[in-house]
Amino acid sequence: MVTMEKRAEQFAVSTNNDEIVISQERFGDDEDDIVVVTPEQIDLLIQWIQEARAELVAKRDAPNTNGHQP
Repeated sequence: MVTMEKRAEQFAVSTNNDEIVISQERFGDDEDDIVVVTPEQIDLLIQWIQEARAELVAKRDAPNTNGHQP
């Protein structure tokens, strides 16, 4: 039973019983990519996403090889 669903562009997050379902709709394809996590895994997943985001931001903001900002 889905009790909550949120959508943003091609992503959706919903709850289903004791699981959280994260899906990505792929255009031109009949199948979605789906990740199912338990409530216990949420904090770790959030931590990993925050770490990955920080790494991407640091790379984006780092000077390139000739010393200039991108």
